[in-house]
Amino acid sequence: MSEDLQRICQWTYTNKLLLNPDKTKLVVLGSRPLVRKFEGLHLSLLGKELTPAKSAKDLGVILDPNLTYEDHTTKTVSTCMSRLGQINRVKRVLDMDTLTIVVNCVVFSKLFYCSYVWINTTESNLDKVQKVQNFACRIISGVKKFDYITPVLRVMQWLPIRQQLYYRNAVIAFNCVTGCAPDNSDSLTDQFIKRSDVSTRTTRSSKKLQIPFLKSATGKRSLYYRTVRIWNALDPLLKLSSTLQESKQKLQSILLIKRLYRQYSVI
Repeated sequence: MSEDLQRICQWTYTNKLLLNPDKTKLVVLGSRPLVRKFEGLHLSLLGKELTPAKSAKDLGVILDPNLTYEDHTTKTVSTCMSRLGQINRVKRVLDMDTLTIVVNCVVFSKLFYCSYVWINTTESNLDKVQKVQNFACRIISGVKKFDYITPVLRVMQWLPIRQQLYYRNAVIAFNCVTGCAPDNSDSLTDQFIKRSDVSTRTTRSSKKLQIPFLKSATGKRSLYYRTVRIWNALDPLLKLSSTLQESKQKLQSILLIKRLYRQYSVI
């Protein structure tokens, strides 16, 4: 790793970039037993000693050693609640449509930023995120603090947080499998294997993707594994959609109907 750091320093120098060792953080990512093995790790970067940190921010996402995204969700929820508190103070001078636009722009844009990354966080963290949506719903609808919020979410046709994340992950699955994804996602798309490529027998599941065999819970939390599972579970009509917009509309309608009849389950 020391040699790799030296190569990075040389590359930044060659390309006339400045590497600031005082702002550089070292984070060891892996399972808890693996991270414990590197607790005494020390590396040197331009004369600055680096020791493993508890977290580091990369492109707006706070990464922790075990990728539980505890720090990220806590910080995000705190920021969103603060913004909602400010909106709540001025909601009387805004109509419902304007409030909805403000909440979407100021709060939900922050809340769902890089949700594809932290979607595999713990259930307790998802409960925290759900509270943000509940508070936003109360502000817009005018429902009192202790009133039951689920019927209001249904009337406003808002998908709860877990369904929202499922919806976003399903859109990623549709893009990757149908070739609508950007060019930089080829590394994920190339990993998909159809069951028809594995077996010559024609069955009802021939058009589905082969689910990778993974023993660890960490592997099952990966974007690739989730994408395969979600794609296989999607309604066949969604897979036949000609455009992304059409698939989005159908998927949202299906999720709202299942929400209405309480038939929804997260994969």
